[in-house]
Amino acid sequence: MIAHRKPLLSVPIVGVPAICTSHHGGIAVRPIYSLVFLPAAALLATPVLPFVNRPALWFGLPSVVVWVTVWCLAAVAVMLLIDRTISAREAASGFDVEPAEEASP
Repeated sequence: MIAHRKPLLSVPIVGVPAICTSHHGGIAVRPIYSLVFLPAAALLATPVLPFVNRPALWFGLPSVVVWVTVWCLAAVAVMLLIDRTISAREAASGFDVEPAEEASP
């Protein structure tokens, strides 16, 4: 049986994952959250990628425009996936994300 370690840092904000220690002593994040880095890395690497940063047309548009558009849409899709995952996890745990109504005097 795997022993669960106490979290290194707990973030009590709705929608923010708790960061915990991994088995190797480093900081681990749920794998789905690491998908955010893929579009960000692709967008940051745009100026140095030779097949993107050349005078060529893709679908009648400059290659850089198509590249950035595709990765921006991919970033939106990844954020939607993460949001749906967080919402499903909160719904399954019975966590109420709606603010409590204050009693009127």
